[in-house]
Amino acid sequence: MASVQAPSALESADQFAPRHIGPTPAEVSEMLSTLGYDSLDSLIDATVPERIRFRSQLSIPAARTEAETLAQLRAMMSPAAVREIYAAVVNDLNKREAALQQSLAAGDSGAIKMIGHAIKGGASMAGAMQVSQVGALLEAGGDQLDNVPALLDQLKVAGDKLRRMLDAEFPQKG
Repeated sequence: MASVQAPSALESADQFAPRHIGPTPAEVSEMLSTLGYDSLDSLIDATVPERIRFRSQLSIPAARTEAETLAQLRAMMSPAAVREIYAAVVNDLNKREAALQQSLAAGDSGAIKMIGHAIKGGASMAGAMQVSQVGALLEAGGDQLDNVPALLDQLKVAGDKLRRMLDAEFPQKG
């Protein structure tokens, strides 16, 4: 049996986030110009067959609040397990805040966007929506380095709120 070679773009795990985050608005504009389209809609209309297009409105429920997520987790698992989830998010956030500071000092907007993406995903899985929203803002606006310090301040406030909730809802026995 012949072995299958991974395409070179897939060989390095650190290449996933830039591909996953997608192009910048400037890159989209350049692509559309190169291809001769004035919008993504016109490109899609020209390239995606009608028979596979989904044109109905998606029925996606509203996002749960942090309190609703906490209640749902408590109903599904032990208090120790719920605490472990939130403690993992807080510990991860501590590391990512430090990495954001380093990336800002280095002027590395790509790293800021990737860290924002990771914060957004990790926090949203635990229902830490305020932290997740700041992560989304870092992901979307990480290339605007002048705005990053204010976002870091917002992240600190959201992280502190999450830490206080963790301590209040799940005090460590000592």
